[in-house]
Amino acid sequence: MSKNVITVEGVYKQFYKGSYYNTGFQETIVNGIKNLLGNHKNSTGLPPAADDNNFWALQNVSFTIEEGENVGIIGSNGAGKSTLLKILSRITHPTKGKVTIYGRISSLLEVGTGFHPELTGRENIYLNGALLGMTRKEIKRRFDEIVAFSEVENFIDTPIKHYSSGMQVRLAFSVSLLLDAEIMIIDEVLSVGDISFQEKSLNAIKSYLNKGRTILIVSHNMETISQICNRVMVLKKGQILSIGDPGEEIFKYKVVELGQPQNKFFAQWDNLQTAPGDDRVRLLNIGVKASGKDYHDPIFIEDYITITITYQLIENISCIDVFLSILGEKNQICTGVVSDNSGFQEKGIYSVSCTLKPFFLNRGLFSLTLYFYENKKLPFFCKIEPALFFEVLYSEANPDFRTLFKRGMMPILPHSFDTNTD
Repeated sequence: MSKNVITVEGVYKQFYKGSYYNTGFQETIVNGIKNLLGNHKNSTGLPPAADDNNFWALQNVSFTIEEGENVGIIGSNGAGKSTLLKILSRITHPTKGKVTIYGRISSLLEVGTGFHPELTGRENIYLNGALLGMTRKEIKRRFDEIVAFSEVENFIDTPIKHYSSGMQVRLAFSVSLLLDAEIMIIDEVLSVGDISFQEKSLNAIKSYLNKGRTILIVSHNMETISQICNRVMVLKKGQILSIGDPGEEIFKYKVVELGQPQNKFFAQWDNLQTAPGDDRVRLLNIGVKASGKDYHDPIFIEDYITITITYQLIENISCIDVFLSILGEKNQICTGVVSDNSGFQEKGIYSVSCTLKPFFLNRGLFSLTLYFYENKKLPFFCKIEPALFFEVLYSEANPDFRTLFKRGMMPILPHSFDTNTD
């Protein structure tokens, strides 16, 4: 039977606007001076219940994590994700509540966290190992592996303050992963590394999990979360919205938190400045419907399904194509289709439509992600995710008999794709 390695009970965290709550030695000194001046706190040493000068970053957060679990934490900016990880990492303390942790924790938070800028990479490795309670002999045994994985061999005796952010992240991740802590906490920083190191890091995390270790990770990259997590927690305004299956929670987050128009089969943006896209292309509208029906009509698995996209080119582009990815409820890729444009395209409004044949999508909720690329060359210069959500139903005449595609598979469904200029 698995044991709980992290238990969080009724945790609250309050911060002051314009100043910080007492989280460490330096803050203790500063706040002590403010207290002598009759400022900052009341006589209890706790923040006041509520006023315009403070806010709750976390409110009544409770959960447990078992040994060997890999839990993703998602939410909009300001939801309290980083604050929660700092409490779990013992960098700051909760205003109220209890946190119980069994095992050594290795934290990979902001770039440079845990490193002394004046010390060399070598010295920081030994410092971090010592903070984890490891002996010098234990650190020495892993030292060469850490340096090789981080790819900073030529700079290992250079002070950290001269490292680039990417070098710091590579070394910090290597230290966190290879010093064998039982629990690893990661806050988004993997996005700083280059693509090859990100891929290597993800593979290393999977190997780490195979050893029965525990990981908590915060990321805005839903693909990363869905790859490595077996549970996902959604935070909203400092409170837990829900915890559950990664695919279901990610889909729920996309629909509820990222905003979805009431008509789930059609979305339109009248203001070009706020429409999804970038400085080269903007999405004006996108719709999904059963062919020959209206947007508000239900879509069944036996229907031809037509997806229509209208976009505006802000500048002339030699050749632009649209790649449309359809994702299922568990965030797995079901299929991808691409337009086949050719020739010079002047700035203006264009419309593309794609029709999928019947019986290729199972019943359930789906999301659409759009990619725009030029001259049939990667990488894509614009990605819109999610662009729209839609639901496919089944009728009694055609019972549900299909299954989910396995991760990594992206069959190209029979379809037609047309482009028109408005």
